[in-house]
Amino acid sequence: MPASEITWAELIRKVGYQTVCIGKWDVSNRMPNAQGFDYYFGPLDSSNRFRGKSEGGLYGDVVEEFDFETGRLLDALDELGLRKNTLVIYTSDNGPWNQDKYTKNKKGHPKGSVFWGDSGPLRNGKGSC
Repeated sequence: MPASEITWAELIRKVGYQTVCIGKWDVSNRMPNAQGFDYYFGPLDSSNRFRGKSEGGLYGDVVEEFDFETGRLLDALDELGLRKNTLVIYTSDNGPWNQDKYTKNKKGHPKGSVFWGDSGPLRNGKGSC
């Protein structure tokens, strides 16, 4: 993404929203804070509490932790009476690694794991539009 690209975060920040980016950011060599986000928390990793807990390796551990923490976030918004004035948006990054260079090397993933290479009924994967 070119530095001149205007992000959604930059646009809504101008009208008073606080913006947060949590997760992986690999759309440019600039960090999210330079693209309109007030706060950023990311490398792909899980905390000790979730590491090794899923059958899906590190990726599965991260998904489980995001799921748990999302529940906590939504509960906190309800408790503070902020849900009606808060947008929580999840995005995805084009699906699985389904190119041969990834699918033929599944080190560290359990047999039958779908975390590499299976997009189910959806088309394509990373590196695709």
